[in-house]
Amino acid sequence: PDATPRPISTLADALEGIHMPADLTPLVGDRIDPRRTVFTTTTMPQDAVGAAVASELERLDFALRPTGSESITATRAGVAIEVHLVTNPGATRADLARLPSTVPDGSVFVEFVLR
Repeated sequence: PDATPRPISTLADALEGIHMPADLTPLVGDRIDPRRTVFTTTTMPQDAVGAAVASELERLDFALRPTGSESITATRAGVAIEVHLVTNPGATRADLARLPSTVPDGSVFVEFVLR
């Protein structure tokens, strides 16, 4: 078999093997971007969701670097993923564009963006 690593061009490739913690569920809209996705949960507070996501990324051998009070960059072998946590659905809808209005108040959003 060919041992040449395939290039990482999608978020799914970059996060292969991840077990999404905290009952995080993907939000699906009318546009699909293979380099960006948003998940949401109501089962844990933001700090617990952030810690669980960080732990899972570390399990996948990503190095984590804080980039803001609610964001990190996860890097591994030439792959960089920005991870943003948001708990204000009103602000999130404005920032992340046209999220479903059925998302309950108090939801925690986690956005992953492959850079």
